Amino acid sequence: MPMHYNLYTRLQPILKVRDLIAEARFYNLLGFAVQSESDSFASVRYGEHLLFGLELEPALLVGGSPAFVWQIGVQSVRAIQEIAIHAQLPIVENPVLQPWGEWTIKLKSPDGYTVVFEGGE
Repeated sequence: MPMHYNLYTRLQPILKVRDLIAEARFYNLLGFAVQSESDSFASVRYGEHLLFGLELEPALLVGGSPAFVWQIGVQSVRAIQEIAIHAQLPIVENPVLQPWGEWTIKLKSPDGYTVVFEGGE
C-alpha cells in the first residue's frame, strides 16, 4: 500500500444543531468568525486551521451528544473564562490544572455540546 505524506490538510467536522443562530452566536462570542452560507448551515472559522460547520437539524430530540466533546487548544484558559463570564456563557467547570500540566475549562454550548478549552493558564 503506497504511503501518502501530507495528504490531509485539516479536520472539518459538522455539528448538527437544533438552533443554528444561537450556536453560531456562541462561537462568535468566543472570537470565531461565523460565515452563514444558507438558512441551514454556517461555517465557523478561527485562523486558517480551525474550521467546522454547523448544520441545522431541527428534528434532533436532544442536542449535543454526550458521546461527543469538543476540545480546543488555547493560549490561555483564563482568557476563555473572562470571555465566558463577560458574555454570560455557561461554564460547566472552572479552570482546572490537569495532571499532564495543562489547564482546562468546560463550557456548554446552546445546543448542549460540551466544549473544553485546554492550554496554558
